[in-house]
Amino acid sequence: MITRLALVAIATAIIISSCRKETSCKSCIEGNKPPVAVAGNDQVIRLPVANIVLNGTASYDPDGTITTWRWTKISGPACQLNHADSAITNADQLVQGIYQFELQVTDDKGASARDTVQLNVNTAYNINHPPIAIAGADQVIYLPQDNILLDGTASTDTDGQIMKWRWKKIAGPSSSTIQNVDSSKTVVSSLVLGNYQFSLQVTDDKGVSSRDTIDVIVTRRYTDSIRVDSLYGNLSCVMKIPNLNNVLPPGAKFDVYLKYYWGTADNGYIGSFYSLDTIPDGQTSNQSTPGYWYWYEYNNGLLTIHYPGNVDCSFTPAYHDVMIKWY
Repeated sequence: MITRLALVAIATAIIISSCRKETSCKSCIEGNKPPVAVAGNDQVIRLPVANIVLNGTASYDPDGTITTWRWTKISGPACQLNHADSAITNADQLVQGIYQFELQVTDDKGASARDTVQLNVNTAYNINHPPIAIAGADQVIYLPQDNILLDGTASTDTDGQIMKWRWKKIAGPSSSTIQNVDSSKTVVSSLVLGNYQFSLQVTDDKGVSSRDTIDVIVTRRYTDSIRVDSLYGNLSCVMKIPNLNNVLPPGAKFDVYLKYYWGTADNGYIGSFYSLDTIPDGQTSNQSTPGYWYWYEYNNGLLTIHYPGNVDCSFTPAYHDVMIKWY
């Protein structure tokens, strides 16, 4: 038979035992320091890059070891997390938007910690290569032809297509007509003597443009022959050709061809090149031909041919043909 005193002793023992177990458990939990989760720095990427690496290896436990990692997307558009239970994982199939990923680490005593990392995925750069405008090779035409074809069909765009063409005269005489300024090919008519420059602008499907230019020279072929026979009996051997400024158009270039006859002497053509725009007054040019010397003097539009020294201008007949070819 258990006495009252014995019952009291048993109850006291149970209470003491329970107290010791609670204290031990409490002491065990309070004595563990939780791990530190480090999800890494926030990141920014730009499409078409569509994946990143999430690295939690900087996480640590001050008094133990980390035993588990767990990555979770907690906000943002859809994506694919590979190896979410690894310290290092890869997130791919990312789209434009803002993502947040959470890393949870757990230590060897069951304590956990969390950290988050933010990812901004921006739109792709508008990378566009400009088109290449090709206005064609420079042209030279001779009057009476007064029209040309401008052809820009060789223009290209490496990453799209050309949507617009635009022709424009940027230099030259006022007289000219571009028949279709917005076509890849067009005819220019009503051209006159002079130098023209035309510009082609092409625009691609993304609105980017480029330009090219083409030079067009409108000139003429014309031959005029002046017969001079005043050298007969002229011992000075000087022949003057009328003022070329009154004969040739402004800016014309010309060649002088001389054919001479002195009895039985040799004869032939001698060519020289001049320009009314570039030859200064008083310029001379020394030339020679077998057995004879002569020289030109160009002064205020007047071309003079001199025959000094060994030329006897009294031969009969003594005349010269002078041919002016200008363009």
